[in-house]
Amino acid sequence: MRFRNLKRVLEKGRYVVFIACFTLFIGFLALVLIGTCRLFQVVYSIGKMTFSGSQPVSVSIISASFLSVLDIILQAVVFYLFSITLYELFIGKMSVPEWLQIKSIDDLKANLTSLVILMLAITFTEHLVTWSDGKSIMFYGISTAMVVGVLVYYYQVKKGGKVDQEK
Repeated sequence: MRFRNLKRVLEKGRYVVFIACFTLFIGFLALVLIGTCRLFQVVYSIGKMTFSGSQPVSVSIISASFLSVLDIILQAVVFYLFSITLYELFIGKMSVPEWLQIKSIDDLKANLTSLVILMLAITFTEHLVTWSDGKSIMFYGISTAMVVGVLVYYYQVKKGGKVDQEK
């Protein structure tokens, strides 16, 4: 009798994941709003600098500013992806495009790995265009490359692909 009640509680406990889905979706909306506001701020600042003529507009500053907007939007996508995936894995199916359908936690990890690599590349590029110290850029690039290498290796192993190893 007690085990049946426990089983029922555990089965219904999956709906607690709805709270996480809702929270992630609110985070997604907030990040989209922040990204949109940041985009307007960047465009306004660039327009002000361009038309006032008081300062020359640096292409690297413009690039870094737009990359920061892209980074925020990608973070929003990660929140949205997690929200949908948790809902589909624990609660029920949704009407989403086929490319967005994730059937397991491993699929979610693979998508997250791809997005993290993209975010690291964007962050590195932001630093590349704004930093002037070559040594710092080199160390940051090496550390970013090592993280990307580990993520790619993990992705290949999880996917079941063969990783070439020289003996």
